[in-house]
Amino acid sequence: MVFNRDFNQNVGMVDGIQVNVFYADEDKDDVEAMLATANYVLPLFKDLFGEYPWDELDIISLDMGKESDLGMEYPQLIMVNTPAHSSVEAIYQTVEHETAHQWFYGAVGNDQYAEPWLDESFSTYASYVAFYETLDFSWVRKFGNKNYHLTSPVSTFTDREDEGGMGKYSDVIYDFGAKTLHDLHEKVGDELFYKGMKTYYRKMKFRVATTADFIRIMEEATNQDLTDFFREHRVFVEETM
Repeated sequence: MVFNRDFNQNVGMVDGIQVNVFYADEDKDDVEAMLATANYVLPLFKDLFGEYPWDELDIISLDMGKESDLGMEYPQLIMVNTPAHSSVEAIYQTVEHETAHQWFYGAVGNDQYAEPWLDESFSTYASYVAFYETLDFSWVRKFGNKNYHLTSPVSTFTDREDEGGMGKYSDVIYDFGAKTLHDLHEKVGDELFYKGMKTYYRKMKFRVATTADFIRIMEEATNQDLTDFFREHRVFVEETM
């Protein structure tokens, strides 16, 4: 799918990082949007979390089918399923989300099966910060089914697929997780929240982080006991051990 296509290449420099956009002829109209998004979010995420740790980022425009995921990420590589996007704004959002994954899980690793919230919630939050001028998570309601926690492994959702489990995966791990980080931001304030996020990124870069690591570092950075906050948001450290 990637290696068997004839790609054009457009190269840009963003904050000292070479951004390569690879695309087929039919996707040329989307190249500008992808480069513009990288030009915006790479410096933004650097400011919020820490330095992008590599000197290059590749963005590949692909046809993975309209029913497939919007994008996929790997360290230094983003794949955008162009035909699945209904607008330029949708491409912006996907590139923002997949670029955020360069920080979480690309640089700060995690067990994506056992603790998926540590990359998907974090990347969703970062992409929302980038896309929306103000964050309003009033549309994200508390999920009533107590089978699902923010620290639930992927198997919790796949085992209940006949009950809509994988739909709940998106609701919980992406949206409720992003809201949880937003609520934490609101609780501790802008300065302490991003102090904690930068410390977490610095200490756990190129390591495999856990939920316990994140809570510990945020408590140290804010000098607050956040036990009640995380339990209220269904973050259970014991579930990850």
